[in-house]
Amino acid sequence: MANYRKLTHYILLAAIIILFSMVPGGPVENRSFSNVLPSIVLGFNIYLVALTILAISSVYFMHRGHKWAYQAAGFVGLNYAIIFALDLFKIFPVSYDAMSPLLFVLEIAGVLFGFILLILSYLSLTRTRANDWASSSEPLGKPALLLAGLMIITGVFIVVFATRAALT
Repeated sequence: MANYRKLTHYILLAAIIILFSMVPGGPVENRSFSNVLPSIVLGFNIYLVALTILAISSVYFMHRGHKWAYQAAGFVGLNYAIIFALDLFKIFPVSYDAMSPLLFVLEIAGVLFGFILLILSYLSLTRTRANDWASSSEPLGKPALLLAGLMIITGVFIVVFATRAALT
C-alpha cells in the first residue's frame, strides 16, 4: 500500500520535471508554432501550466496523505500521456520544424510516465484502506496559500514566455 503511494509521488515528480524541461524557448523545445493561431498556442500553454500547477499541488497533498491528490495525479498522468502522444503523432500542435532527438525521447518518456502514473494512482487508491487517508477538512496554512499564489504568478509568466517563444 505505502509503496504504491510513494512510487506514485516520485513518478509524478519525474513527470513534472520532464514537462518543465519542454517549455517552449527552454533548453529542449525550440520548434516554432508560428503556423498555429496565437489564441490556440496561448490556450494550450494555459492548459499545460494549469495542469502543472495541479500536479505540483498534488505532490504537496500526496505528501500529506490526501486521497484526492492521488485522483488528481491519475488525471494528470492521463493528460500528460495524451498530450505527448498527440505531439508525437503530429496531431496537435503541429510545427513545421522537426522535433529534436532529445525532445522525441522526452516525449516518449512523458507518455510512459503518464500511463505509469495513471496505473500507480489507481493502485494507490484501491489498495489503501479508507482510514489511512488524511482528513480533507483541515484548512490550508499561510505558507500553502502563499505558495499557491506564487505558483499562479509564476504560471502567468511561464504562459507569456512560452507563448512568445512558440510563436517566433
